Amino acid sequence: MKHRLTVALYQYWLGSRSSLTPPNVRNMDRAAIGETIPNVFVLAGETLEALTIDFSGAMVNRICSFDTCGARFFDLWNEWDRDDIRNTIQTVSALKLPMLIGAAAVSDDERAIHFEVLLLPFRKNLNILGSIVQVDEARWIKAPLGPLQVTSTRILHAEFETPHRRFGKKSSPSAGRPTLVVYDGLKRK
Repeated sequence: MKHRLTVALYQYWLGSRSSLTPPNVRNMDRAAIGETIPNVFVLAGETLEALTIDFSGAMVNRICSFDTCGARFFDLWNEWDRDDIRNTIQTVSALKLPMLIGAAAVSDDERAIHFEVLLLPFRKNLNILGSIVQVDEARWIKAPLGPLQVTSTRILHAEFETPHRRFGKKSSPSAGRPTLVVYDGLKRK
């Protein structure tokens, strides 16, 4: 996660869930996520194919170039990415795991504009809290963008949210026992 608004919404979601259970959509505190609301959307539907955007903030509508309330979430994406987005939604909804999608859209001047799309599960299946934030804020969105394209996906899980994580038994390299260290950005912290 690169953008502070994405981090703020994720931290709110982590704090509002009880143990490993995602929060309920009715218990969402809009005041607590006040600064992120323009970038927030809520997805809801009885079936995966009927999944629509129930609420969308002003920046979501601006990025998509239309009022997205009532629109099918899958229609915001390139046709060839829609199966990946369906699988991502199923992972978020069924396994109750938050996911971060890296996305890009092409502007009228043929330049890519990059976004972070955060998907956070609510307790009820196919109810998802999400946000879309422009990563490269220096570029101003002037005209309608093309459909979103997936550039990366990542499952977020609280137990793995550390700078690096050692797997296996605790040992010191001096003890002669091997240790696996996962580096974040090639920097050992």
